[in-house]
Amino acid sequence: MADYWPVRLEHPNLPDGVSEVSIEVRPLEDFIHNFLEKGVTTWGQHAMRLHELPSEYRGKGIIVTLIDAGVNAAHPDLKGAICGGKDFTHAGTSLWECDATGNGTACAGVIASADNGTGITGIAPESQIQSLKLYPGGRISDLLKAMDWCLAHGTDVVQVNLSYPNPSWLIALKIRDLHTAGIVAIAPVGDTGGHVTFLAAVPGVLAVTALAHSNSSWVAPRNGQQTAGVLYTPSYAPTVPGADLAAPGTNILTTAGESSYTTVDGTALAAAHITALSALALAHHPGLRNQTRTFTRLHHLHSVLTTSSVPVTASHVTGRGIPDAARVVGMRPLFPQTPPISLQG
Repeated sequence: MADYWPVRLEHPNLPDGVSEVSIEVRPLEDFIHNFLEKGVTTWGQHAMRLHELPSEYRGKGIIVTLIDAGVNAAHPDLKGAICGGKDFTHAGTSLWECDATGNGTACAGVIASADNGTGITGIAPESQIQSLKLYPGGRISDLLKAMDWCLAHGTDVVQVNLSYPNPSWLIALKIRDLHTAGIVAIAPVGDTGGHVTFLAAVPGVLAVTALAHSNSSWVAPRNGQQTAGVLYTPSYAPTVPGADLAAPGTNILTTAGESSYTTVDGTALAAAHITALSALALAHHPGLRNQTRTFTRLHHLHSVLTTSSVPVTASHVTGRGIPDAARVVGMRPLFPQTPPISLQG
């Protein structure tokens, strides 16, 4: 439900003879006081130390392309960030401005939700988002066309929120084309609880897994609240190696349908944190901001993201760990001596 805590009961325990029950969900504002009137940053941003960056670090000039089920371009927090798109499932339509699942809108909110004094503020609120609709109904051939679209429309970072069952050499070759053009490709590892899905498993794609926080009701810090706590790998994240990086992906407050907000779980939300952080690095890191889109810039960004990360205890499933934003944008030296918060696998 919009503006309320979502709830899902897999196996409700109903007394014998009871066929109807009532479930009460709590308003988000019970936990995030007046967030609709003042705007907040989320726990995920604090966990990555994004709240410590100067206010002018906003990702201006960077184009992010989301390959998903569309983005709700009418949302007041997003309408200024959406700069174009295409529907690859219905030729000649603008259905890329509508979101069939809510996932694209949720990721767009993490990346570029406006700093307008209400709801949430995205990590890179002055970056621009292009929405490419690939599902429901898309095929591998449509994904190839979408990647060609990225090559022709100035994409800096592309996040691909979809998976397919078997390896594809055609997709792997197209990823090489993106790399040659200096375009960063990022994908969630999937919410399988087991294996890492393709596209994340394709060499060269930054594969991102999710982290959860031990306080299940902690959505947005308030009144100077510190980020002390424990991060752990949630049950939906893959349990085998394959991720390059980890990022917050559970209980993420973000944009939803119409003008509303919700909390969302998933490795796609974690990938959106890395996508947005990449936009900040490309816009503001002194060694990256003046570089044109080339493989050299891509290689440099990959190196910055991985070497700035703090290992998580279960490092075999969380890759290099969770990035420290201040190091990613060049504000602090790399190779931290202590983690930003207590971490647990």
